[in-house]
Amino acid sequence: MSSEMNVTTELEAIRTRYSNSTKQKKYNFLVYGNMGSGKSYSLRTARKPILIHSFDPGGTKGLREYIEAGDVLVDERWEISETVSNPTIYRDWSAEITRLANGGFFNTVGTFVIDSLSTFMDALSWNIASKKGRTEGLLAIQDYSVLWNTLKTVISQCACLPCDFIMTGHIAEDKDEVTGRKSTSVNVPGQAKTKLFTLFDEVYTAISTETSKGIEYKFLTANNGVYQARTRLGVGKFSTYEPQDFTALLKKGGVL
Repeated sequence: MSSEMNVTTELEAIRTRYSNSTKQKKYNFLVYGNMGSGKSYSLRTARKPILIHSFDPGGTKGLREYIEAGDVLVDERWEISETVSNPTIYRDWSAEITRLANGGFFNTVGTFVIDSLSTFMDALSWNIASKKGRTEGLLAIQDYSVLWNTLKTVISQCACLPCDFIMTGHIAEDKDEVTGRKSTSVNVPGQAKTKLFTLFDEVYTAISTETSKGIEYKFLTANNGVYQARTRLGVGKFSTYEPQDFTALLKKGGVL
């Protein structure tokens, strides 16, 4: 006969396990917005040191000051152009991220970044098309489930690294032909357009607004009916619009 469970002990064990979990001390962010909305430049405010895997040609040039100071590390190997007949970017990147993770490299990193999702998806799409023998680099309808499942696996793996994870992306705008109502999503194909948000703790829309004092850069942290955004970190703490400062948000959310 099994001994009677000590409920008080079990409750305390659960509380202790949760409070000691490293998962509760790191966050993953999806930041998407139009060109010039501050996405890449905002990365300088993340927990340091910051490793950026840049897929966006020239996208991190605005961070030169922080790169030279040693706070930001950029691997720009993934910015190269490739051929449809022999795409190599995603294959080589996948091998590199596995090598770094297995070697414990991310234990020394504050934040890992993929910049940006749009060009990352191009590399992934061409990789899948090549494997399927589609010589023009175009995916068939049946390939989009493979595309989504692969992307989901990549994001899940990055989110499980022992550091914060940020992915940037661009906006896709849609308009209902009947009502004229505008809506936005991340500029990705297939199932990813509606399911991508569910993979992240934080989903922010990068907004740039012209004011009398110049351009003001903000993160939208809550859905406003046009732009989709969400926060778990800042429930009851964040304003609808917050400055583009990841470390400040982590402090405001009580993580730091």
